[in-house]
Amino acid sequence: MIRFTLALLVLGGLAFAQSQADRDKAREIMRRVQAGQPVTEEEKAFVEKVRREIQGGGAAPQAGGEKTGFPPLSDMKATDLYKGEDGGLYGGGSNEPPKAHAEAARKEAEKIGPLDAEGKPASGGKVVLLSIGMSNTTQEFSRFMQIAPKSSDLVIVDGAQGGQAAIQWDTPESRPWGVVEQRLKAAGADARQVQVVWIKQALIQQGQHGAFPAHAKKLEEELGKIVRIAKSKYPNLRLAYVSSRIYGGYAKGSLNPEPYAYEGAYSVRWRIQAQIKGD
Repeated sequence: MIRFTLALLVLGGLAFAQSQADRDKAREIMRRVQAGQPVTEEEKAFVEKVRREIQGGGAAPQAGGEKTGFPPLSDMKATDLYKGEDGGLYGGGSNEPPKAHAEAARKEAEKIGPLDAEGKPASGGKVVLLSIGMSNTTQEFSRFMQIAPKSSDLVIVDGAQGGQAAIQWDTPESRPWGVVEQRLKAAGADARQVQVVWIKQALIQQGQHGAFPAHAKKLEEELGKIVRIAKSKYPNLRLAYVSSRIYGGYAKGSLNPEPYAYEGAYSVRWRIQAQIKGD
């Protein structure tokens, strides 16, 4: 039985204007900072420049891409329906987890504490917070790493990677997991010290998996694989926070546009509901 709790973390949306090369360069500098490696003032200024561009929202929205007309799940009531699905992060119009689920999360959170490289409680040990996901995930997490409170026993590692959507993570031997292992090592951490993960995933060109709910069910299935693999690789994992894709209305290509980005929120909810029901 998987002894950890899925919870829901909702983040705001951002639009990105700078080039992929700039984003990759900024992330690489941030990884060096995280690993305790020296960076130049010029590199620090470059990261700040990219950060400002991200916060500025990038290019102006294209005509017709400003709204979808779909309210967030958190704003929907039990009587509000989207293609037969009601509102609320946990269904039934509720944004609060069931009491038993919340209590399970509380109990797991209380077990989190510094661990040594063998996964044993130790003074001077580490608690690792790890991100798992795609390019959108690493973009947001890179900024989070800049503003997160600093702690001597907290190690934050960005395991998310550009171009690595849900299906690219769904086997233990998949390349992204190997990259995460390298990044943990670079941060001076061990897999047995990973206790919290943030997962934000999507499918590439969801339409190939069928109309809603088929593609959303496929993403739910992939999320299930990812959390089970994460638990197998990180035996002391206690909590997994799962987010859906940010607003994708400005996207004009077929990669991950609306309404697919919106519908992915149901994938997250279904996966959490499945665990609440005993899966």
